[in-house]
Amino acid sequence: VRDFSCGLAAFQETTDGPWGFLDRQLHTVVPPRYSEVGDFCQGLAAVQYAQSYGFVNTQGHEVIPPRYSSVGSFENGLALCKQEGSAFFIDAQGREYR
Repeated sequence: VRDFSCGLAAFQETTDGPWGFLDRQLHTVVPPRYSEVGDFCQGLAAVQYAQSYGFVNTQGHEVIPPRYSSVGSFENGLALCKQEGSAFFIDAQGREYR
């Protein structure tokens, strides 16, 4: 289990298993299904599934489906993303700014 961020902590059930998120009462908010996860920043956390990255919110919803080759954390409402060799920003609704 990692440290809490925005009230949730990333966890793995086994040392090499998939990642999910727990709340402070140790209830599963995001089931463990991601190969990599980031910390929550501005209410969203990056997640990796099948070699692609997207974002989940603190309610456990996948708000931006995994489709990017890499992503950064949200800062000032935007996150840097890369896809097919192109870099651009996205907002919390998934709108792209190229």
